[in-house]
Amino acid sequence: MIAQARITSETTATVHLADESVEVSGADLPEIRDRVKQVFITSAKSADEELDVVIVEPDVRHHLRVEPSGRISPREADDRPLFGPGADEPLIAPPLMVTGEQPAVDAEGAPAARPHRARRRRAAAKPPSTVPGSAGGSAESTGEHAAVTTGEHARISPFA
Repeated sequence: MIAQARITSETTATVHLADESVEVSGADLPEIRDRVKQVFITSAKSADEELDVVIVEPDVRHHLRVEPSGRISPREADDRPLFGPGADEPLIAPPLMVTGEQPAVDAEGAPAARPHRARRRRAAAKPPSTVPGSAGGSAESTGEHAAVTTGEHARISPFA
């Protein structure tokens, strides 16, 4: 069987070897290609034998032979099966790890609302006389919540 690298984006790739799959990431496409080649070289060195590989990119396939010395040369394509998905399978990037808060987005792609913490800071920074319903004895303020006006919309803030 032939080892395979699938470059799924300009910053990610998956290398499929006989006994493992390795996720590779980098800053740009040239760095990804270099890292993929290093994985193949390391595998050829540890096996102490030549390794036939295919690097699959969106518009091209590279059929290569990797020697334990680190030398990489082109080779003729053949019909041997590949480790990992078939070469004609779509290139799908691995799921991204999302960390931190993401603002809400509506259907048109514009933010639907400001992050809640930003409203709190603005409401807390306003003097009490500018917060609607905070003037003495108003029925709108219960001590738990106060309405804060932002533009045309009223928001509820936990600050009284």
